[in-house]
Amino acid sequence: RICSCLNNRRDIRIKMPSCIMRYHLTLWILLSLAAKVPGISLKIRNSQRSGTRGTTACRFFNDSTNIWWMKCPALGMNRALSLGVNHVENGDTNGTPCRNGTFGPVHDTSALGEFCAWFTISWDRTRHVSPYYGSTIDRYGSTTSWATSTATKLDQWGFNTFGSWSSALFTGGNESSGSAPAAENLTYGLSLDMLLTSYEHRELPHGGMPVDIWDESFAVRTDWIVRQQVLPRVDDGRLLGYWTDNEAIWNPRWAPNDARNYQHGSLHCGADDLLSAALVSFAPNATGLNSTLTWLLTKYHNSISALNAAWNITASNWVGVPQQCPYPASSARSADNLAFVQWYAGQYMAMVSRSIREVDPYHMILGSRMNDVGPIGRAVILGIAPYVDVIDVHMYSGAPDVAVLEELHKATGLPVLMSEFGFRAWDSGLPNVKVTGPISRSQTTRARAYHDYIQKLASLPYVVGWHMFAWVDEPSGGQLFGANSNWGLMHLSDDPYQVLVDAFEIINGNASRWHSNADNVDNRVE
Repeated sequence: RICSCLNNRRDIRIKMPSCIMRYHLTLWILLSLAAKVPGISLKIRNSQRSGTRGTTACRFFNDSTNIWWMKCPALGMNRALSLGVNHVENGDTNGTPCRNGTFGPVHDTSALGEFCAWFTISWDRTRHVSPYYGSTIDRYGSTTSWATSTATKLDQWGFNTFGSWSSALFTGGNESSGSAPAAENLTYGLSLDMLLTSYEHRELPHGGMPVDIWDESFAVRTDWIVRQQVLPRVDDGRLLGYWTDNEAIWNPRWAPNDARNYQHGSLHCGADDLLSAALVSFAPNATGLNSTLTWLLTKYHNSISALNAAWNITASNWVGVPQQCPYPASSARSADNLAFVQWYAGQYMAMVSRSIREVDPYHMILGSRMNDVGPIGRAVILGIAPYVDVIDVHMYSGAPDVAVLEELHKATGLPVLMSEFGFRAWDSGLPNVKVTGPISRSQTTRARAYHDYIQKLASLPYVVGWHMFAWVDEPSGGQLFGANSNWGLMHLSDDPYQVLVDAFEIINGNASRWHSNADNVDNRVE
């Protein structure tokens, strides 16, 4: 019956017959069981290291003393930490990910030039230029020459990883016009942005979420990204792995009566979480709504009266649940949202990781670059954990939250990568507004803040690296979203903050020694 239903795709798109309910329920049960069986998830992670290619791919491992490390055989890194910098690019939009196939064939390219600027940290939205790009061209004559010099600097300062949004000259890509030889000593991570379905959503409170991950268009776009970005890198021994997303909004806020907020649905109700947004944003015949209602039906054992009582609504049947919006606040609905977030995130990562690993079963999947480690973020992390190789988090704070990191490591058994964090200083002359996070008095105190933060990270045995934000400062006029802070190792003039880079040379030189002496939390007597 399930197969006959699937053979008639028109029925899936137009109505919700009982066979669709059985199909989604069966799929959900199978994926849930797979996620809960350690042997299955372990097999997935181990299988990507098999074969000749697998022996040269970077991986994370824990040694005999239960301390985690990074290994990249092709680069001679056998017991290292990933010491990286984000946004190692000079503002040349031809080298940004949006020029390299990330966004697929479904996007309107009329504003692509401006959109590409979003990936260049130094783009000044008030002047519509990148001052840093101008500085580098004046100094080096070409982006390729700048890239060679930059890779050499990073290597000299003890960094070994190009972080997210770095130039295609460091990460490859089908639009790359060359390569920087010095970059061959450094590994890199690649952001795929699987959930970024349309860039105009990025400034809205919901960030375009939820995405109908069951719709055929999502599969088409995912396959496109894999062909463009993953397939050419299968044999790349420098590649650390793939990030699927960056700071997706897993707890969206949908304003009522705002047509921009609705992908398909006609219900102009507000939504205060992912579950309610899924119920009100998808069209009545959308696969996303079908899947959401099937999840609710299963959760409440096909009892609409039980759902009504828990949510304080009066739906006569499951199809009528979306019409009950706006939904009253209730503890049951809040708890259901956390469970739905974990399930949705797991479904999403299962689909995406399968697409990636069908093409590249060797390199690591680095997760979703999470900036939320509260209840919602933790639900996402638990959902995606069976399908990724590391827990990737961002913490813009005076010190890493060790309690949270230990909790995530113990709950998942995975190592932790801090792929974004940073400090700013007032003496840079930049406004330092539009974002949160600590601000130091001077570059000297900023350097001390980095030292203390990283030393604390290095003392945690399950941490496998950290990537500071970022290579260069944002412009005073604000980049595409208005950020104008002193995050950089470099001035916009392409001169380094010498006190800071001197400090990083010492920090990076000590990192492995600090980590070798890490307090082994897994063997700690409680």
